[in-house]
Amino acid sequence: MKRAGHVLNTNICPHFAMARVDLFNVIKVRKLRTFGEVMTTIGIDKDAIGCEICKPAVGSILSSL
Repeated sequence: MKRAGHVLNTNICPHFAMARVDLFNVIKVRKLRTFGEVMTTIGIDKDAIGCEICKPAVGSILSSL
């Protein structure tokens, strides 16, 4: 796709500027424990409450850590 001139976006959703695996690594390294901490630390909009994509993804990451 890149060679064809298309821009690829691997962000998990509009609230985070990273893929799920990167989100997992940042949460693990920074030892974040709540969704609120995740949003204020690495979210694009610090006051956002998330969406139907990132809420379960972050919840899954937090529960697995």
